[in-house]
This record gives sequence, structure tokens and C-alpha cells, in this order.
Amino acid sequence: MVATLVLMGAMAQGSKATFAHPDTGLIFDYPAEWSRKKNRNNWEFEFSPAEGQRAKFEVFGLVYSSTIEVYQQNQAQAYTQMKRTVARQWQEELLAVPLVLTRTEWTEGKDDKAKPMVSISGLMYSQTPRKLVWRLTAPATSWDAAELAVRTTLQTLRTDDGSSLRPFDPNSKPTPAEAGALRPAARSVWRQDPGEAPKIERAKSQWETTAAGRKTFLFYPEGWTLTPVEGGAKLKHPELATEVGIEALSNLDSMPVGRQYLRYGGQSLALFKDVKSREEPMPFNNKAGLVCSYVYRAGIDKSDAPLFSIDAAGANAANEYWTLRWRSADPKTADKDKKRVLDLIQRMSIELAPAQ
Repeated sequence: MVATLVLMGAMAQGSKATFAHPDTGLIFDYPAEWSRKKNRNNWEFEFSPAEGQRAKFEVFGLVYSSTIEVYQQNQAQAYTQMKRTVARQWQEELLAVPLVLTRTEWTEGKDDKAKPMVSISGLMYSQTPRKLVWRLTAPATSWDAAELAVRTTLQTLRTDDGSSLRPFDPNSKPTPAEAGALRPAARSVWRQDPGEAPKIERAKSQWETTAAGRKTFLFYPEGWTLTPVEGGAKLKHPELATEVGIEALSNLDSMPVGRQYLRYGGQSLALFKDVKSREEPMPFNNKAGLVCSYVYRAGIDKSDAPLFSIDAAGANAANEYWTLRWRSADPKTADKDKKRVLDLIQRMSIELAPAQ
């Protein structure tokens, strides 16, 4: 108890830096001695909770519009596939909204080099298009100090405009303001640092379709051949062994993008008897400026035949989004085909047609 009070006092008295998260509109203060860097999909802070040990604190914005129960199920499934023990899942409250937490434990290294590790991830379940997600990872031997440092930092969390947050309702339709909140360049904290704004590259080929009854354009790279089909389209590439299925949708008359993404991912998972490899990076901005997520799986189907899949979604700054589904049963071309499909995800975008 005394050590805890001493550490809290030291943190309160030390110099602070302020971080404004560009995608969620949230701000917090953290010890100035922490290192900070921007990765492709998140911001990463590193600090020393004990002599000779390092802890990592990551934050990012997640497009998620399903229930807390579904989120916890997905977290448990993902960590189990990563060979980690899901020690606990629970909820707290932060800024008057649920904070959905998952604690995992595992061991890095073997024998005399084995090092027990602990991680906690938290989702702020707020009524915002992008929800703040944080993850703390540290050695078990210095976990208490690392968690205290992050918990103290989270006590300074507030919105950049002084507004209040409210809990997310998965059955609600987004307001115009919420639907347009995937707008990093519009936030004042971004205008102060324009170098962070991503460069937008629109693909040259386009497909004219409709989403929510409105004329919509889906842009895709040259070299692909698009064939409209009922409910969407098929994309073919001369260097890809199988077709890619896509849809152009809108939050206004379809499932919210996050829920649709989870639904398709769940349908794909049901095709597998055993998943040998799984890849699902944090949400990221693609080259066309959309917020994208994908999940890649490799394994065997119910007949023990090879199966490879990618399910993805990309949302623009308004209500429109695309979904993508790819399957393959050929191990010889799977790696090459995967790279081709991921390149498509990086470059595909969707826009409403200009008003006439």
C-alpha cells in the first residue's frame, strides 16, 4: 500500500505530456518520460514499470457497432487462437460509458528463459462511430506497477470538445454527426499537425451501383474485371486463381458496417473444421482513405480439404461501405492470392455520386 501511494504521488508530481487521439476525439495526459510512436494502425507508448522491464500501452480507434457480448466472444476466440489464456472478462465504467475489459496471460520463451506475460485490453463502448480501444502488455513480475500507471493515465481521459459521452445502443441508427465522425482531417487536433493526414489515392476503375437507393460509385484498381451479380459483384484478376465477391452497402438500410463484418466473418469461420492460422490486424486507413478491417484464415474444411478465406469491410466518412469475401482451396497459390486480395483491400473505395 505504501509503495502504491509513493508511485501515485510520483506520477502526480512528474512532468506530463498530452495526447489527443485523432480518430475518437479523446484526450489524456501521460508521464512525459514515456516514449510514443505512431504505427500503421495504432499509437504505441512504452515505459518502464520496474528496473530492467518494459511495458507497452497501445491505443486505436475501432469501428464497432454490435453488442458487448459479441465483442467479448470475438476477443476470447481471437486470444484462444493465439494460445493465450483468457483469465477474465468483465465491465467497468469510464466517462459514464461501459469499459469492456479482457485479461489474458501467457508465457514467452521456454525453460530458463520463460517469462510470464499479462495483457489487458479495454473497449470504451460509447455512442461514437469509432470507439477507443487500449491494450496494456507487461511482464507479470511488474504487472501491478504497469497497470497502476495506465489506470492513473486513464483517469485524465476527456473529450476534446468538452462534450459528454453516452453508452452505445447497437439497435440505434447513427445520427448525421455520428455517421460523419470518421473524419480525421476535420478535427482541430489534426489541423495542428497536417503531416499526419493520409494521402488519398483513388483507384481508376469504377462500378456504378446503388446503396440505400442512391447512386454510388465503387472504385477498384486497374487490372481487375468486374461482373455485376445479384446482390453485388464479382471481381476477377488474371493473376488470381479464384473470384472475389464484393457488395456496396449503406448504414442507412443495411446492417452497420461493424456488425456486417462480424456476420460475414462468422459465416466463414463456420466453414472450417480447424483453423491453423488466423490474421486480423487492427482497423486501418487504406490508401483510398477508408477505415478497413479484414480477417484471414487458413486451415481445413469439414471434409479435411485445404481452405483459405479473407473477409473484409471498408467504410467511408459517411454511411457507405463495401464488403469483400474471398475463398480458395489451393495451397500452392494461397500466399500469392492472399497478397493480391490484400492489395485490393488497400485500394478499393466507395463514394456517393455527386448531387445533380
